[in-house]
Amino acid sequence: MNTKRASSIALMVGTVGIALGSGYFMEHSAPTVSPNVKAAPIVVAELPQQQAPQVAALDKVELTASPLPEMPVDIFQQLNMPERQPIPVAVTEREIIVPQTMPAQKGFSCEITMAADATIAALVNIELHAPCMANTRVTLHHNGLMISEMTDDQGELFVTIPALTEAAVFMADLGGGKTASTTTSVPSLRFFDRALVQWKGNAGLRLHAMEFGAGFDDEGHVWEEHAGSLEKTVHGQGGFLTQMGDPTLPESLQAQVYTYPSGTSARTGDILLEIEAEVTKANCGRQVNAQSLQVSEAGKPRVQDLELSMPNCDAVGDFLVLKNVLEDLKVASK
Repeated sequence: MNTKRASSIALMVGTVGIALGSGYFMEHSAPTVSPNVKAAPIVVAELPQQQAPQVAALDKVELTASPLPEMPVDIFQQLNMPERQPIPVAVTEREIIVPQTMPAQKGFSCEITMAADATIAALVNIELHAPCMANTRVTLHHNGLMISEMTDDQGELFVTIPALTEAAVFMADLGGGKTASTTTSVPSLRFFDRALVQWKGNAGLRLHAMEFGAGFDDEGHVWEEHAGSLEKTVHGQGGFLTQMGDPTLPESLQAQVYTYPSGTSARTGDILLEIEAEVTKANCGRQVNAQSLQVSEAGKPRVQDLELSMPNCDAVGDFLVLKNVLEDLKVASK
């Protein structure tokens, strides 16, 4: 990398889910009868006032029901149970409880919701819920910043965005006219300086911050391969870089944002800001469009469009260093 940097081209740019019982039967051998035992005659009493049974055709049989026998009056005394008489009870309308009708449960909702919560270092946590739009591309907008992201299998997206204004407004565009928006207040932004570069597709752009005289790959060199420490930033010791946008999406909107705590800095000195463009097979011989944006003390963003004419493909691997696009930071300890 250092060798490549040595051959970099410095440019000055201006735009970018029973049985009740079982019967048991025991079968034994048939009983034997003693010869001294005489069988007693069996006397069959005649049924009073009944005629000999006659066989009738099935279709002439009349089915009747016999009345149930009356229960003896003293049955309760024999059973040692108290005799009870039915007690009539008057039921009034107030005693009749009619169950209330339960409201019908709503079906599955496809409502898209979005929320924003400001956190440390003037960062904002964004939550997007779109239950009917799983694995859907989303374009997030914030004060000129635009990045491409994708909802998960549940139609949700969680991302942290560096605020660029105190009265922060965020919007999500899911395509097909489906949008959501949210707002939050970020009063701590006034204590931070921010610089960013944003682009589309494989532009090969990178943002570099050289803190307090640091050289390339030194401790104070903050870039995508050494993004700095949020802890150091909170204590005023250094800045950090935020990479935004999903680079796996086609023609993805991406950005890199550098943040330094100028209002609480424990150090004094200069921070050099540079934008670097690597010549690659994807961008060689083409024009690359980008945009830079810079915010200081929650002031009005300074925006600059960038148009880069990349060298021919025989220069793949070289770098273009864009100077004077972003303003260097002059920091005083607080």
